[in-house]
Amino acid sequence: NNPTEGPLSAEIDVAITLHKATNLLAKDRNMMGKHTTSDPYVKVFYNGDSIGKTFFKKKTLAPVWNQTLEHVIDEDEAGLIRNGQDAYSLTRPNHPSFLLVLYDHDNGSADDILGQVTIPIAYKGSEREWCKLETGEPKSKYYCKKTSGEIQVSIKITSDPLSHTVRVHDAKKKISESAFDDESSDDESLDFGKKKRQSDDAPKATIVLHQAANLLALDCNIVGKHTTSDPYALVFYKGEKVGKTPVKKKTLNPEWNSGFEQVVSDEEAELIKKGQDAYSMKQPGHPSFLLVLFDHDNGSSDDVLGVVTVPISYNGIENQWYTLERGKPNSKYHCKKTQGE
Repeated sequence: NNPTEGPLSAEIDVAITLHKATNLLAKDRNMMGKHTTSDPYVKVFYNGDSIGKTFFKKKTLAPVWNQTLEHVIDEDEAGLIRNGQDAYSLTRPNHPSFLLVLYDHDNGSADDILGQVTIPIAYKGSEREWCKLETGEPKSKYYCKKTSGEIQVSIKITSDPLSHTVRVHDAKKKISESAFDDESSDDESLDFGKKKRQSDDAPKATIVLHQAANLLALDCNIVGKHTTSDPYALVFYKGEKVGKTPVKKKTLNPEWNSGFEQVVSDEEAELIKKGQDAYSMKQPGHPSFLLVLFDHDNGSSDDVLGVVTVPISYNGIENQWYTLERGKPNSKYHCKKTQGE
């Protein structure tokens, strides 16, 4: 299982999960003019280029994101990661690393920098490590005069052709096993970087499942009353599964913030581009995602909580709420009763 045996010229896929932060700097003022809170988010950089960012969380100094980003590391830098597994190598300036920059989101003005931290990429990965924020080098692009707090981060090598083990399977297994933890990362979003690399020029549609509210309670408490559920969602496109969110334990108002990307054909892309009016998007032939919400059960089949069809809009849809439906009678995902959005 030694990945350093033989040639080292092959790309690897790396996933970084930004779990949460704590004790951040307060940049926003209350009505009395006192700095009391911030609207924090994180940008992730690799070799100076942004590879993605989290959603911003309103009015909190202890945000929870649980968002995963994946990046493909080229051949030369992948070799450095495979060879540089000791503590000394990880701290060398040329060792591949992610730069995380935390911001306070502001409407109508430039976002303020809350701090930064450099995370070296270890081949064995890192599990939920707390990293102290720093101000950065004076006169550097992301320097800030003052900072406070820490950010919790995990890194996984999700695919390496030179390893005798298929690490993406290991990573998925670990995530699946932790998917019943409310703080787990996205269950199947680790495929996206690989899909993206294989289909760079193909048109794509991305869907993000933020949250649900007021779901049906299907799990009983000790006196036999239905009080809660363990909800998750499956995403389908043209009958094929695109991905799955984590399971959220004992809640009727889960938050996932899980994103999934689907390659569409040129013909489907043309339909999406042409059918931008409300009437066209409701037509049966218009490309759409099917979302099916389930209640996870141990020892029995999972119960369907409801379904919803989301047409793909060329102009995009921002934070749209959809009412869950029961689905067509006799269809695969029909349920007798549903509620929620």
